[in-house]
Amino acid sequence: YCRADWDELTAEQLNLSAAVNISAPTLMIQQMAMRSRETGEAGHAICVLSDSAYKLASRIAYLETKAGIGHGGRCLANLFSQQGVPFRVNSICPGLMDTEMAQTIPREQLEELLAQTRTGALIPPADMAANIMQMVRDDVMNGAVINYTNGFLPEADGVNLFAEQ
Repeated sequence: YCRADWDELTAEQLNLSAAVNISAPTLMIQQMAMRSRETGEAGHAICVLSDSAYKLASRIAYLETKAGIGHGGRCLANLFSQQGVPFRVNSICPGLMDTEMAQTIPREQLEELLAQTRTGALIPPADMAANIMQMVRDDVMNGAVINYTNGFLPEADGVNLFAEQ
């Protein structure tokens, strides 16, 4: 996760963020879709976005690359459908997950953010996994972006979820 603000971002940081969040998933999808095209077996990829990507305006590398793979996934889903490639691409956009990254949010700020959610708690990864499995089982769903945010929808007004402590 690139913590550089927009005015401190280097080309190296941006390239690394793009390599992790766009290039690697895109190349994996490419290989899986080519296999599906060759074998005729249906395939499916789930891109993992981040609700923060639409909120952390100052963290431009993260914002651009997480949003980018979501847009790319939708475009590939459409393209594969048009070309008859038996491969679906969907995305999930989680909110405040119970992860190591969430543990970097200062406690007071995290409590304030969680008070804005439906349950008042971080989303357990197992809950998101169950949602992903439902996406995989649904043969009609293609090109979808599912917001899995626990009702957390802060405005994109500079909310900084990962402020330095």
